[in-house]
Amino acid sequence: MQKIAILGAGRSAGYLIDHLALVAKAKSWELKVYDQDFEGYFSSFGENVNCIFEQSNLADLKNLESIVRYSDLVISVLPPSMHFGVARFCVLHGTHLVTASYISPEMKALHDVAIENDVVLLNELGLDPGIDHLSAAKAIFEIQEKGGDIFGFESYCGGLITENDCQGNPWKYKFTWNPRNVVLAGQGGKSKWIANGELYQIAPTEVFKHVKRFDFPGLGEIEAYPNRDSLSYIDQYHLNGVKTMLRGTLRRVGYSQAWQVLIDAGFTDDEKGQELVFANRRVWFEFITKCKSVQDWLTKLYVNDSDVVEKMMYLDLDSENTLPLENLSHAAHLQNILQEKWKLNESDKDEVLMVHKIDYSINEIAFQYLATLRIIGEGGAHTAMAKTVGLPLALGAISILDGSIKERGCLMPFNVIWGKQILLQLEELGIQFVETTQQINN
Repeated sequence: MQKIAILGAGRSAGYLIDHLALVAKAKSWELKVYDQDFEGYFSSFGENVNCIFEQSNLADLKNLESIVRYSDLVISVLPPSMHFGVARFCVLHGTHLVTASYISPEMKALHDVAIENDVVLLNELGLDPGIDHLSAAKAIFEIQEKGGDIFGFESYCGGLITENDCQGNPWKYKFTWNPRNVVLAGQGGKSKWIANGELYQIAPTEVFKHVKRFDFPGLGEIEAYPNRDSLSYIDQYHLNGVKTMLRGTLRRVGYSQAWQVLIDAGFTDDEKGQELVFANRRVWFEFITKCKSVQDWLTKLYVNDSDVVEKMMYLDLDSENTLPLENLSHAAHLQNILQEKWKLNESDKDEVLMVHKIDYSINEIAFQYLATLRIIGEGGAHTAMAKTVGLPLALGAISILDGSIKERGCLMPFNVIWGKQILLQLEELGIQFVETTQQINN
């Protein structure tokens, strides 16, 4: 009997648990879910009778190693910082691992020993990264199979809220994923990409000044800011020689311009503020801006764009009706405010958007391939984000255990054989791209 362990039952685990539980029952596999608290999962999805729920302190290394040793495969939906510790135990005990997180240098360093121990360390199998890799691999392979020479690749993804559920929120954004990652977006290194043969390297504080707008089919105009390092995907996607390589994150029009104002003022700084104590939010705001109110601050900055003004006023950054803020960075203070203002209500429906644009030529005739994905959530914890992260994880685990994935070592899902199989299974579960191709001027 194959034994599967899911580590964590947080916001991305609902669809993962439910789908894998059905398959485990059909295949007579054992499925156990480990976490300290299942209240959130149970209240949204119910207690699934096809798996076993065990309360467990996953920060206890002895306990964690015991779980890994017992299992044939582990799916970690823990914070990314914990994946490497899980992976080390997996390699030691011959247990496969699946995560939705980017491959860290430490994880990559386990590649050779994982091969020696017949272990799969499959990472980047969620939404982005994950479904983006699977769909890109399929499109790139099919274009190259028919003799296409790819000279441009762009890929964008975003987790948003439907327009109807953003009424009264001028940012038209709410948290469906890790709030800290949103607040620190763009930080940590230069953003690098090429466009029409020209190299761009942009400092983290400048990322939101380089926004691209385009029409998303069926949705209207949308904007995208560049991710950190698009250039690394030239090798990963086998696209040497491309003139354009850009990956970005989607937001509704106007978000980036307003967010840049917060960056420039220092509100997203995660290195400063921890040593300071503020009596309330207004005192903190005045410390950063040297202004008494948001209106005074915007006047000082000569900000007269009505959309930006509305967004800033909505955040109530200068409010006095808050508890004291202690020992947190400026970014953490801002995150606390945004978690109030951008909270996902029970009735809100999120939506996941993804688009690939690939320019290529055949016999000197240029074409553009466009693939778009739009998934709308059902409300509450049944989010489109949870579905598009959790279901690929489940399907990846199944593919390892049923022998479809034969490679070993540290892997990402850029594969045209088992990756295409997972894509087809995702289509059966309602996650399907709309694909078009048209001739363009070269």
